[in-house]
Formats: sequence, C-alpha cells, structure tokens
Amino acid sequence: FNLVTRFDAMVQGTFDVKSVVYYATMIAIFLFLTTQSIQKRRYSVSVKKMKMGAYSVTMTAATLVGAVLLNLLVAEIPANYTTIDVTSQKLYSLTEETKELVQNLNEEVQIYVLASESTQDTTLQKTLEQYQVLSDHIKVSYVDPMVNPKFYTKYTDAVISKNSLIVESNKRSKVINYDSVYEKSIDYTTYTQSVTGYDGEGQLTSAIAYVTSDDMPKMYLLEGHGEKSFETSFYATIEKANIEYETINLLQHETVPEDAECIVINAPTSDFSEDDTNKVLEYLQKGGNALIITTWTTEDMTNFHKILDYYEVSVADGLVLETDPNAYYQSPFYLLPTVSYDTMVDSVSGSLIFVPYAQGLLLPETTGDDLELTALLSSSEESYAKADVNNTMDYAKGENDVEGPFVLGVRAVKQSGDTESVALIYSSENIFTDAADVMVSGMNMKLFAAGLDGLAESTVSVAIPVKSYEMNYLTVNQTNVVWIGLLITVMIPFAVLIGGFIVWFKRRRA
Repeated sequence: FNLVTRFDAMVQGTFDVKSVVYYATMIAIFLFLTTQSIQKRRYSVSVKKMKMGAYSVTMTAATLVGAVLLNLLVAEIPANYTTIDVTSQKLYSLTEETKELVQNLNEEVQIYVLASESTQDTTLQKTLEQYQVLSDHIKVSYVDPMVNPKFYTKYTDAVISKNSLIVESNKRSKVINYDSVYEKSIDYTTYTQSVTGYDGEGQLTSAIAYVTSDDMPKMYLLEGHGEKSFETSFYATIEKANIEYETINLLQHETVPEDAECIVINAPTSDFSEDDTNKVLEYLQKGGNALIITTWTTEDMTNFHKILDYYEVSVADGLVLETDPNAYYQSPFYLLPTVSYDTMVDSVSGSLIFVPYAQGLLLPETTGDDLELTALLSSSEESYAKADVNNTMDYAKGENDVEGPFVLGVRAVKQSGDTESVALIYSSENIFTDAADVMVSGMNMKLFAAGLDGLAESTVSVAIPVKSYEMNYLTVNQTNVVWIGLLITVMIPFAVLIGGFIVWFKRRRA
C-alpha cells in the first residue's frame, strides 16, 4: 500500500474506501498486538502461561492473515465503487451526461494513450478507468512514444505531446492533445503559467460522441444587428458539443442556410430589417431551432420582437428589480432566479443561476395546441420591471413600473404542420459570460451546455464544462448575508460576553 498516494487522494477531494479499510485494519492490528503484549506481561510463568502464549501466537497469525486477505479483497473492487468524490465540482467523478452516453454505446471505441502505463498521467488514468467500468465497448491501449514515435501520424499531421489521446471508432477518429486536458492561465505580471482546471472528462466525452455519431450539427450565429459575441470559454463549449459554428450576416444570404441545425441571436442592440426578420421567421416555420438572448436598449426593436411573437413571448419595458432578499445577490439587479423543473435543466436543478440586469419575459396565460411554453428561470412575486432605467435614483417602485413575477428564461416548442421548432429565450445579455458564470461556480455554463444539447437534435451534443481547480465563489442571497452578518458581528460576540460574565460571576461568588 502506498501511504502517500492514499493520503494525497484524501487531501485532493476523494474519499477512498480502500484507504479507510487499510487504516482501520492497521489500527486493529496494533491494538490487538498491544493487548497481547499486556497479557504476556501480566501472567506469571506456568503451564497456563505456556498455553496462553501458544494461543496468542495463533491468534496473532490469524489476525495478520485476515487483515491481509481483507485488504487484498477490497483492492480488487473497481475504483468507481470505492472512491467517493467529495469536491463541490465533482472533479474526480463522471457526470450523468457522460454515464448516459457511455452506457448506451453499441459500437467499439478504442482509446490510445500516447504514454507507457508507468509514465502516464495518473489523473487521466483514473478518468479512463471509470469509462472502462461503464462500458465493455471502450478499450484503452497504451502506445509508448519512445518505442513507436510515429504512431500518431496515422491520425493527424500535427505534432502532439506525450499523454495525448486518440479516440477511434469504425466511423472516424479524433485526437485529444494533452494540452487541452488541463485548462491553464497566464499571470502576465510575472509571466507564470498555472493550471486552473481539468477537462479530461469533457474532452473524452466529446470525442466519444464525435466518433460514434452519424451526423454533425451546424450552428449559425447572426451578426449585423449589434449582437454580442460569446467569450472563448463558451465557444469552446460549443466545440466540445461537436457543433460546427459560423457567424453570418443575413444581408449576404437569401435565406438561413439549409444545413442550419440552430441559429443564435445574442443580445441585438439594433433592430432587424424587415427582410432579415422574414428570413428568420421562414427558417423557424420550417422547423428551425433558435437560441435567443434579449437585452435592454433604448432602440426601437419592433422587428426583433416579431421573432419573439412567433412563440407568443413579449418583453416588459425596463430591467427586472428584485425586492425579495432571497432572490438577489448584493444588488437588486443581480438576480438569483428560481430554477423550474424541466428535463433540459436537470444538470443545474437545485443550484443557483446568476442573471444580472435582465429583462422580464411575459408569457400568455393560455396557448394553442401548437405551442408549448416552459418557464426555466423565474423572478419572485415581489419583483418588478424598472421602466426608466437611465434615470433611476433609488429602488422604489415607480408609477410606470410593471409588477412581476417575470420569466427570465423559457423553452418554447412550436408546431407548424409536421415540423417542430424549439427555441430557448433568455432575457439577460450577461447570463452567458465568464463574469456571471464564476459567481455560481460554473452553473451558468452548465445551463448553456444543456441548451446546446436541447437545440442540436443529435447524439453528439454533449458538452461537459471544465472542472475548475480554483476556489469557488460563495454566492448567497441577501437574506443569508444579513443573517451571517448578525451571527458574526452580534450573536457570537454577545454569547461570548454573556459566557464570560457568567464565569466571572461564579468565580466572584466563590
């Protein structure tokens, strides 16, 4: 048993049952030997003592053999049954999305590791072992680049590093460079590089989905109306979902391209032309899918709102302001909405989503049989939409402000003949940004990845976000902030003061 390795596993965030059994048996053995030693000193020399001594030797041997056999038996149990991940981000275990994909494999997937078994990355090795346990269709082989330095050239022309992976099926192959397994950041003040996250599961699951899929979805991001670009991490998530993406201006196209699985309209700040609007509506009526993100602007957005009208969704004037301290963080505009139950948001169920500076989406009370609307994110009953955003002096409700609650995210399914259009509509341009995502330890990214899976109707759309090594933000609602403040600054000092007074009073009387 490697004591250092087992201790490191505990420190790094995993609870190893094998280690517990090992330490428990070691403690039991030493306690037993201590008892035997005490017994040996207690009895005087006699025939009875000789029998006791023989009895002690037999019991000692039996105890040692039993301890060894128990540990050997436990060591044979697969690691995924004996290792418990206790990190908040589940750094050392596989997500449900990965388990579902791998357990449903019906074809062989070969994974080549460009390293010898003795020099491989141990973290990556543990991840690969979990994949193998989930499915007999996954085979892992090690190719030592010192022995076969040109092995990878059958799969790529690029030079790849040691510990890189090659995932192959009968359809195609994909190379995972070792550099992409770990997320790194550079401190430009000292020009030092540090590892900030682990993406082994994300890269492997993406590669397995890619090599076993029959088709590759295509996503088009619209521009030309002041749309906002995603940050690098969100583009990386799209790529991990095995979705090809391209930015286009509809002015240069007669229609939305025929191969579009989904279009993205990300926070336009100027209105669509009537021609662009008709192109989008025609695409949706033919069963096209869309991710639509609105943003507050003083511009007239009549044509853009026609696109929302297709799903009978309208937007309240202004920005949503929360007065319920349980539903915001620090500022009433920093919303912590209620996450409604829906299969699309299972991955973030019970977690916080951070939605700063959001508009309020208004849904009809009733819809026809051809439309299904599911609220994903909602503000509280005590929220309202602050209409005059530019001249806001305080948080008091004005005469023209619209009362809540509001929907901040909705899933719309529209039937048009034999076709079905799915749209995800969110009301904050900041919801899918790194700044918002870090406030809730990656939950906004998970919501984004789940949306990709719901919009790209293909088995390849599985995007597992990077698992961060960095310290998570502790984001709590304003009510808890107040209570924690009272506990630390008032209740605990007061309790200590009272306790000290009681001790002083008792000693004074004595």
